[in-house]
Amino acid sequence: MIIFHGSNREIVRPDILHSRREVDFGAGFYTTSIEEQAKNWCRKFIRKGKQGIVSVYHVDEAAFEKCHTKKFETYSDEWLDFISQCRSGQDLSDYDIVMGGVANDRVFDTIELYFENLISRAEAIGRLAMEKPNMQICFRRQEILDEYLKFERSYHNMKASATLLQMKYGRVIMKFAELADITVKEAMGFFYCSTERELIRDGVSDLHCMSDDYLAKDLLEEYMVFINQEKNL
Repeated sequence: MIIFHGSNREIVRPDILHSRREVDFGAGFYTTSIEEQAKNWCRKFIRKGKQGIVSVYHVDEAAFEKCHTKKFETYSDEWLDFISQCRSGQDLSDYDIVMGGVANDRVFDTIELYFENLISRAEAIGRLAMEKPNMQICFRRQEILDEYLKFERSYHNMKASATLLQMKYGRVIMKFAELADITVKEAMGFFYCSTERELIRDGVSDLHCMSDDYLAKDLLEEYMVFINQEKNL
């Protein structure tokens, strides 16, 4: 079975030790059988100006039979209780793997209203019943990941928006100006005529996902070649 994980980095060997605890299904490594869902997870990082990377794994389905697995088929009373316990740090269950619906934006709003006692339990369940469940699979024991999960590959899930690119351009220009010891105006003029800028804009080799420092140093190399050519004319 192929499953996916959306993050801001490639994760070859998942590490439960550093996972957050007070989330939907408690501490664990969160994956999904729905590729689009993993891409949605990436978007929260992209909105912050970071890269989005989908890691792809093969999981031996024997894990679901051999391990203590809990699967929630729908957004139900039982699902809501479990989410509440996990998010409040009161989960005492010993499940190895938990499968069930994702608390997406609309579902999350309903849960928050319920947690704040702004809507009743009955109303919360009624709202959740109208949502189409997605699927997340939480592996809650490291040894299960090590035994049953195999990393296959990863890919970037970022086609940078114009706004994100302009923000990145600004940061790169500032760093480049400092490295080249030139004014910001001079740095801007060179940047917008550079090959580097074209490559970043077009997403060639995922350059738009590289760090600002990396791109500024790359731009400096192009600048030094340009300066040397000018001197030789």
